Amino acid sequence: MNPTTALILCIGFIIIIFWIDHKKSPNMSINLWIVLVWMMVIGSRNVSYWFDLGGADNVMDGSPFDRIIFLAFNIAGIMILINRKIIFSEVIYKNVAISIFFLYAANSILWSDIPFVAMKRFIKAIGNPVMALVVLSEPDPVEAIKTILRRCAYALIPLSIICIKYYPHTGRHYHVSGDVMYSGVTGQKNELGLICTIFCIIFVWCLINIRERKDGNSTFMEYFVPTIYLSMNLWLLYVSDSATSWMCTLTGLAILIGTRFQIMKNHPKYINIFIIIGIVFIFISEYIFEISKTIISSLGRDSTLTTRVPMWDFLIGFNTDFLFGTGYDSFWTLNRIRLADETFRTHSAHNGYLDIYLNLGIIGFVFFTAVILATYRDINAYLEEKFDFSVFRLTILVTILLYSCTEAYLSGLNLLYFLFFLVSIKCPTTYDMELSEAVVQRD
Repeated sequence: MNPTTALILCIGFIIIIFWIDHKKSPNMSINLWIVLVWMMVIGSRNVSYWFDLGGADNVMDGSPFDRIIFLAFNIAGIMILINRKIIFSEVIYKNVAISIFFLYAANSILWSDIPFVAMKRFIKAIGNPVMALVVLSEPDPVEAIKTILRRCAYALIPLSIICIKYYPHTGRHYHVSGDVMYSGVTGQKNELGLICTIFCIIFVWCLINIRERKDGNSTFMEYFVPTIYLSMNLWLLYVSDSATSWMCTLTGLAILIGTRFQIMKNHPKYINIFIIIGIVFIFISEYIFEISKTIISSLGRDSTLTTRVPMWDFLIGFNTDFLFGTGYDSFWTLNRIRLADETFRTHSAHNGYLDIYLNLGIIGFVFFTAVILATYRDINAYLEEKFDFSVFRLTILVTILLYSCTEAYLSGLNLLYFLFFLVSIKCPTTYDMELSEAVVQRD
């Protein structure tokens, strides 16, 4: 088939699916379209790439056009929140841990070697909490989350297949060994694996919700669309050849499905025991059977995590400031990029926690840990009143924490980091409404 014809048919298919989905969720705010477009950009590649509007001036500065685009998104998101009368002081009060982490990250720009670049990156990253608040301030935030994630997948999954099949200069890359790597609409194969993990979880969550609907009026089409997309997504996950994505997908689905047993629904607090037993089992299996080596080998990787461990030692060897780090998103200067590329042919830490440490030091790492603990505490508090959404939040949180062990996506603009804020932030309007509902139910 001609590539242009395939692309036109694909776009037509996406429009039809969007129309079907719109009929299913007609009350979703038009403001969600702004969030959706922003998500499709951070989940694929920058606008300048797709429209051939000029790339980055250099590695450090990025593209001026993309800076304008992301600034426009940030302004649009803030205006939406202002129009919805979101009181930002209340947002800070309800999210103390996140606020402290962001304040420290902003202050770290002062001791950065590249302060102007760090400031631009920080402003761009503000889009994550801003867009999360836009979604969470919807009248039905849970349905809004499902809608934007579904619709993002509706576009990116088929377009990735088209890029791989018909536009190899975009959808494929080649390793130095000559092996082909499939990236679809994303920049590289690990990013493709990342979005596939997220979309697998959201489609399984949607299918579970359809099955558990109390009215019993589920239609064939409601099952058909997510099932077809889940199948396409699994194929993309397979060709992405990302061991981390496979492990995180299986772990996320295990939590999402395993918590559906009746005993978990009747006694939600048992989920904590379930998680503790799982962690203990993993540690015992690792200590006795060295299970990690078996799993990594079965996924086509060597037991040194494809040179990651030596690379982590190499990066720690730069002897950055133990307490304060190098400043927000400032570790990868031109000199460090050159040295890492020459030694390991990459300039990523491939570990989210190490990335935080290198940029923000042990203080930043402690603040980020506080955000994780606050999020888990909030999820645990709502397990009984909001079981389904709490399980989803827990699934995403665990997936993010696991993914960050071998990939560095806890900064900048990407779907994983956006999801972290989506499940961590408490929007005052939504939070107070849910709290009132919980009090009424208990009374």
